[in-house]
Formats: sequence, structure tokens, C-alpha cells
Amino acid sequence: MPTLQIINPGFSDEEFAIANYGKFELGISDLINVSIMRRMDIIEIYTKDTGYETAGVKVVLYELSQEPEFERVLNYLKNRGFKLLDEK
Repeated sequence: MPTLQIINPGFSDEEFAIANYGKFELGISDLINVSIMRRMDIIEIYTKDTGYETAGVKVVLYELSQEPEFERVLNYLKNRGFKLLDEK
């Protein structure tokens, strides 16, 4: 079963983000995420932000969005009170 672990960024993650700003199609906070992902050996992310691919991270959410049950899962999350990023 998958688990969720909260990882706090460190100074080295911020340094990575600053050093790589403009090299990838990502903002500073996303680059901090990339640094943490590299440190933790995470190679894929569930997001629709394809900018992560420019940093060598596999983006899988848009692939999942093509699955027949994807909309049902989104509706389930909304009904449970989750606010999705593309909602206002």
C-alpha cells in the first residue's frame, strides 16, 4: 500500500532551485520539488504540469486522465472535500 511522507526542503534544495532557475520550464517552488525528488530517488510525479518533464521527471497524471475511471476518481475527491488545483 502506498504511503505519504512529508519531506521538508533543506537549504541545498533551495540552492538547487536557484542554480537551475531558467534551465527548465519550472518555477522556483517546482524546482525545490525536483531537488527533493532527486534526493529521494523519485522519478515520476502525478501532475498535469508537463514542465517537470524538462527536468527529467516522468509526468503521469495526464496519461491517467485518459483512463475511463479518471473522472469518477476526480468527482470522488471533490465530494470528499479535496480542492483540485485547476478549480477556482
